[in-house]
Amino acid sequence: MVSRFKLTHSSYWRFAAVALLIIGVDSAVVRLGAADQLLAYAVLFDFMLVIPFFYWFLVVRKSERTRKWKAVLPLPVLGGVAAWLVLPHTLKQTAWHAIWPLELLVMGVEAAIIFYEIRLLVRVIRRFRQLRAVEPNTGEAIRMAFKDVIGEGKLASLLLHDASMFYYFFFSWGARREVSQKAAAVSTTAAADADVDADADASDAVFTYHKETNQVLMAAIATKILVLESIVAHLLLAMWSPIAAWILTVSEIWLLILLWADTRAAVLQPIRMNRKHIRLRYGLRLQADLKWADIESVEYSKAGYELTAEDRKLAASASLGSPNVRIMLRRQVRVEGFLFLQREVRTIYLSADEPQRFCEAASNYKAGEIVQL
Repeated sequence: MVSRFKLTHSSYWRFAAVALLIIGVDSAVVRLGAADQLLAYAVLFDFMLVIPFFYWFLVVRKSERTRKWKAVLPLPVLGGVAAWLVLPHTLKQTAWHAIWPLELLVMGVEAAIIFYEIRLLVRVIRRFRQLRAVEPNTGEAIRMAFKDVIGEGKLASLLLHDASMFYYFFFSWGARREVSQKAAAVSTTAAADADVDADADASDAVFTYHKETNQVLMAAIATKILVLESIVAHLLLAMWSPIAAWILTVSEIWLLILLWADTRAAVLQPIRMNRKHIRLRYGLRLQADLKWADIESVEYSKAGYELTAEDRKLAASASLGSPNVRIMLRRQVRVEGFLFLQREVRTIYLSADEPQRFCEAASNYKAGEIVQL
């Protein structure tokens, strides 16, 4: 993994060197040369075709992406805009006549992508409605619907994160009563049809993690600070650039939504254990399904674990403060961290409200040696 990272890192540096060389030479030629249309076409050729080609050849070709063309698709348009900025005023019209057909092509491709995404959204909604009839937890039903329709990948993870954040912030405030009412109505037959564990709500051991950390209180304090800070920063930044001020304000609003969505998810989604696995839903910060066969040990510390920067790189930890539970794994296991982006780890740190009971329950389940995997 380290060697692969170094290879990708060096590839980016090589591409940057080549791109800067091309941009520097073309800019110098434009400044020294005459206002010739042939020169404009040469600069457009370099910016819209040559530089994207080197990006594909040096970076994208060596990556593990399944759809590599998506990474290169926006570059010709960006290169055309950059060329239009580099060329002198007398040649900008020539550049525009060469760019607009390509822009129309890209707009058509983007329209096709938007249409495809709308179809995916319709399929997700249909699947969600099917699962909602048998899964009392709305957040989990959203997660299952996205996984079933879109699958894995970075884009799927980001879309799932945004959908979950939107639900928990705007629509989850009556979810506790809704879950308790529907849990008893889930039938075994219907759950089997939707691949849902019918007795999960009845037999799972449940562990909270938001009480001892005072997450609700911390979110309220952080909200007050962010609101005051955003108002002052917006007024000061608006003196220099109103657009930058509004960009900062929108970013602050998104951060507040994420903060309270994570807090609400922490209240509604406790950690669950059953005979199959630990279902880890740690707010919007950490998601995983840990099979007992993959777990080496579950330990706790009354004083908490002090994590170094190296520990945080190699392990998964989403705790506010010092974690008090450590889960050691037998192999690399895939988890979903910030923005639900996936990574593989062998150690997971948590902050449970009852760490001792958490570890005792884990030992009991492991002693039963896993009826189903």
